[in-house]
Amino acid sequence: MTTFNPLDPRHTDDPYPRLAELLGQCPVSRPFPGAKVIVRDADARQVLRDASTFSSRANNTGVTYGEDQLALSQLDDPYHGQLRAKVQSAFTPRAVAPLEPVLREHAVKLVSSFGADTDLVRDFTEPFPAMALASFLGIEHSLVRQWVGQFATLVGYHATPGWPEFRDTVDGMIVQDRFPQFTGLSPIEIRTLVYFLVVAGVRNVTWFLGNLIHRLLADGLWPLDSSEVAIEESLRHEPPALWSMRTATRRCEVGGVQIEAGERVFVVAAAANRDPARWPEPDSFRLDRPSGRGHLAFGFGPHGCLGAALTRLQARVALDVLPDLELVPGFTYRRTGDLISRGPVSLPVRMR
Repeated sequence: MTTFNPLDPRHTDDPYPRLAELLGQCPVSRPFPGAKVIVRDADARQVLRDASTFSSRANNTGVTYGEDQLALSQLDDPYHGQLRAKVQSAFTPRAVAPLEPVLREHAVKLVSSFGADTDLVRDFTEPFPAMALASFLGIEHSLVRQWVGQFATLVGYHATPGWPEFRDTVDGMIVQDRFPQFTGLSPIEIRTLVYFLVVAGVRNVTWFLGNLIHRLLADGLWPLDSSEVAIEESLRHEPPALWSMRTATRRCEVGGVQIEAGERVFVVAAAANRDPARWPEPDSFRLDRPSGRGHLAFGFGPHGCLGAALTRLQARVALDVLPDLELVPGFTYRRTGDLISRGPVSLPVRMR
């Protein structure tokens, strides 16, 4: 029987053949004791929708500090809903739209530095999301780049080298009222949210942009007629975050399989996004696919991605600004990212 262990890098390096087998054979599987893996779209939506049965807070049983120091993705209601309601308006498409001219300036500047040995990851998809987040927060780009290089975990981050300096820097900005978009949050909540955005809102966009541009170049689909269709199809076909985890708070059933209280439940968006029950020709990258926004790359339910609009804006700007490119001959996709995430380690290109 095929298995998919989300904590095994051999399984996450190229997950799609294994996940396709699970979709056909065993849509709810047991990769190791105390865990279940969910791969079907309908089952994934059941888990992600029901935050009372499938907890995010219970994932982190060893965390002892207060809820105001936990990332949004680690919280349950009522606090999760209360906190999210206070900041949601800052992340809507309307709220982030005024950033577009600034993001275009950043993208044009990066493209102007392309040379004969351009690596799109090094020269564009890594710096651009950090610039975008810095512009959203209204702080220096160099700080965000520095923090992205320092921090990578949402658990136990207080012990990470560089944390005291980050804390003091952000607290100083809060005193100066540098984050007016987060009015209504306490200073600790603002600091925690800024940290969460640094860790979750830059690398994932780097990996997403890398997957998107790689697929367009590899399939000979560049330049584009419609960037919006390509953006949604890339998010479906190769989401940067392969899976998310919840913990069952009670005995329940998903997909006809019993789940015990306390079991870890891994929801594999990378599989659900290729569920043939929802997506015709699920393994094909199609620019004529209707209803592309039905994917789970940004999650679903109360924990849907807060930064989805900003991510889409960055992708649209990138596709509009990047010149006519092609991959260098002999290029082979090599994966980077952690166990949850997947993107290209490099994208050597040349202009045509």
